[in-house]
Amino acid sequence: MLSASADSLPNASSAILVDYENVNERFHQGATALLNYCRSRGRVLIKKAYADWSAIPDKHQRCLVSIGYELIGLTAYHRTGKNAADIRLVVDALAIAHTNESIDTFVLLTGDSDYIPLIVQLRAIGKRVILVNTRGYVSESLMSYCDEVIPLSRWKEDEKQAPTETFDRFTPLRNCLDTMFDGSTVLASTLKPAMIRLDPAFDESEYGFKRFGDYLRAARDAGVISISHNGHTVIVVEPVHPKPSSPPE
Repeated sequence: MLSASADSLPNASSAILVDYENVNERFHQGATALLNYCRSRGRVLIKKAYADWSAIPDKHQRCLVSIGYELIGLTAYHRTGKNAADIRLVVDALAIAHTNESIDTFVLLTGDSDYIPLIVQLRAIGKRVILVNTRGYVSESLMSYCDEVIPLSRWKEDEKQAPTETFDRFTPLRNCLDTMFDGSTVLASTLKPAMIRLDPAFDESEYGFKRFGDYLRAARDAGVISISHNGHTVIVVEPVHPKPSSPPE
């Protein structure tokens, strides 16, 4: 039985399921940071990684085993066929969801849209689904089905503490507008360079967008910003939320 860490949430518990063949090959370098993050939110009861381990370097396997992952060995299917990890992970996730009521959150590491039916099923029975993006690109359709999407690259392996906030995909944009532009109007052409100055790791592809313009349009559709056009110039305006009125004296 795993004991909760001092800063964990005693009423929350999670299962981490890794489609290792469908994530960045350097995932093992951030595996500890991810585990610390999940533990900061509650107990981590299950940790499984799925792959044909005969094709994975031993040092990567040892890294995962050292932090408690169960390595599920698979026989590779024909390359044009269905990924065996997809099938086994889906079967295990549904079995866990229906037999372990204490687990309320599933942390999935994959970028494969084939998992959408699984995510729909998990959420339909009241489970929370967090998608950890490790490759740098996840389809927007997959992200839209999840409760949260977190890029693994946000965490450094040598971090002692887990992050205290969860990034949604527009957090970097909000931070930039608040910090560097104080909520004022800004030309779209100057916005991405400003975001990179504030956070050199920023890349819209981490959030599933091929172009920065697509990222801005999605932010507009989500109500994060408004966009206007002045000829060929695109202007971004952060919505001004009205301040609550002061109570009468």
